[in-house]
Amino acid sequence: DCETGIDDQKIKSGLLRLTWQATSKHKFSVYYDEIDKYRGHGMNAGDDPNTSSQIWTSPIYNSAAAKYTGTLSNSLLAEAGYSFNHEQYVITNQDGVNKTPFSPEWYANASRRDQNFTALTNGLANWGGRYPDRFNMMAALSYITGSHNIKTGIQYNFGPYINTREANGDLQQVYAGTTTPFTNPVSVTVYNTPLRYQENLKADIGIFVQDSWSLNRLTLNGGLRWEYLAHEVAAQASGNGRFVDARKFDPIAMPTWKDFAPRFGLVYDVFGTGKTAFKAGFNRYNESRTTQFATKYNPLALTSANLTWNDLNGDDIAQGERGCTFGTAGCEINFGQLPSNFGVRSLATVAPDFQRTSNLESTAGVQHELFPRVSVAATFYRRQFYDLPVTDNLLRTPADYRAVDVVSPLDGEVFKAYTVATTTQLRAVNDFDTNATSDRKQIYNGGDITFNVRIPGGGTLFGGYTMERTLRVTCDEPDDPNFLRFCDDRENDLPWLKQFKFAGTYPVKWGIQASFSFQSINGRPIGGFSGTAAADRNRIAGPGYGDVGSPIGTRWLITPTTRYAANCTGPCRPGELVIPGMTEAQLLLPLKPGGQELLDRINQLDLSLAKWFEVGGGRRLQLQADLFNITNGNAVLGWRSVNFGTAAYSQVSSILNPRVLRLGVQFKF
Repeated sequence: DCETGIDDQKIKSGLLRLTWQATSKHKFSVYYDEIDKYRGHGMNAGDDPNTSSQIWTSPIYNSAAAKYTGTLSNSLLAEAGYSFNHEQYVITNQDGVNKTPFSPEWYANASRRDQNFTALTNGLANWGGRYPDRFNMMAALSYITGSHNIKTGIQYNFGPYINTREANGDLQQVYAGTTTPFTNPVSVTVYNTPLRYQENLKADIGIFVQDSWSLNRLTLNGGLRWEYLAHEVAAQASGNGRFVDARKFDPIAMPTWKDFAPRFGLVYDVFGTGKTAFKAGFNRYNESRTTQFATKYNPLALTSANLTWNDLNGDDIAQGERGCTFGTAGCEINFGQLPSNFGVRSLATVAPDFQRTSNLESTAGVQHELFPRVSVAATFYRRQFYDLPVTDNLLRTPADYRAVDVVSPLDGEVFKAYTVATTTQLRAVNDFDTNATSDRKQIYNGGDITFNVRIPGGGTLFGGYTMERTLRVTCDEPDDPNFLRFCDDRENDLPWLKQFKFAGTYPVKWGIQASFSFQSINGRPIGGFSGTAAADRNRIAGPGYGDVGSPIGTRWLITPTTRYAANCTGPCRPGELVIPGMTEAQLLLPLKPGGQELLDRINQLDLSLAKWFEVGGGRRLQLQADLFNITNGNAVLGWRSVNFGTAAYSQVSSILNPRVLRLGVQFKF
């Protein structure tokens, strides 16, 4: 069915906006936006569009706001407002894929994923709804004189985030096909489904004051923001699953954060001519948090574990229930690898005094008018992060691992890999999150040079060149020695990311406004960036996994049956097990540092033409034509897999959108 291979999407939106000028000094405004989003076949490269594409629906998706603005005097402005935002949506399988729990069809129709071909069939690994609600209130008072401007106010937002998850068979069957997908079963990823879990943002409050002074050639900008954030895991319950019993939990308090965030900036007219300005700033930014932090410690949040699967009877159905003896009839899943507290409570806890991660940003730059209508600027940025998180499995130490010499399939280099010595130690999981010492670092350095040109006749040209790089040091790993390889980016020869952007507009003949933009941007790291899953739990080895935004490089996926290839290089023995006696269902060993390998550079040129027409009675009509990616560039934006040696390694999963023509009409009345 060719039609199911089309990623069909549609959005319906209705917007109502009303403004009431009650008096010359008092104004009220409200708006309401109702949105209906639908995606009929969301999918990735390798997904079977008939059984494993996603249906997205939005049962409740709207936002609204009301605001008051009052000019209390010539120099005093008051503002107050309230808004809410619902983005509730459901991601589920195609009709007929979801089966009745514990029926024979439910067991037989578990999702299937081939990790070598990066292929998916028989539905999503799990599906369900996401129901975030957010409510916001604000008030501010501004005193404005021109040379001295001060503003103070408060922002307050709160709301719950509810999730549901289900899965056929409460697991996903994993294969490592050689010539065709889904032909070599190796493991299952089991889930603690069914789930209904919730976190509450009790209060996210910001009280701020900001001030701006102009003193001759010097302008000073200062501000101070006090932030209060309280959140919790809500009281909740979920029913029986295949790998978990019915569960019920009381609320779980999370650390409450009270932090200051100072801001400071200055602008100095160097020569007093208004042509050369020196700018500098020093600011603290606290990590943005809502309920994501609490999710990690919710015992009912979606949790998975990778377990070895041997399809003893060859029926392609992963059979076995908790308590069975692995390798006996009807017990094809190795439950000896399942964490002992799986589904009983969260596999992670957090220190009560855990501090919010923050970064201190320093900037310095110069802006100069080279000629009339032509200015250039150069700015340097540095961001250094503090109170970075580190995870310590309290039930495990480096002494619980056994070292094995492994030969890299890339270049024959010998390096150490580590497997948990016994199955008993493998099941012992009690991740404890705390703040790292100063030995853990994340530092960003960047700089840009920009220009701005005003062309006679009403045109403009602007653009710039940027270089940037982020270095991470995570060599303070307390447990898993696998995390120590490539743990110091200062030694990993990471490239500087460079980009150039150039754009302009110009009114040509007959009232036509022409504009263009060109951008040349470094490709992203080949594997993108890791999420927040606990690395120890999912057996992913390598520095930074589990930290948001850590880049992923080429890896080697190892299972207990992985053997060296017949043409392997270096001191390896063809056909020999890579890690004899391996206890984990799988290991992902880094072969190159994350961030060292980049996807294709993106070069894109776009053009736009627009013209307004007067149609009488104060009404105006605009016709617009936009042409994107004029050169029809096809830069690679993603790989299907970064697991070396698999069928999908370095295969393209997505490219830059092809040349697209968009026609638009806008009518004002």
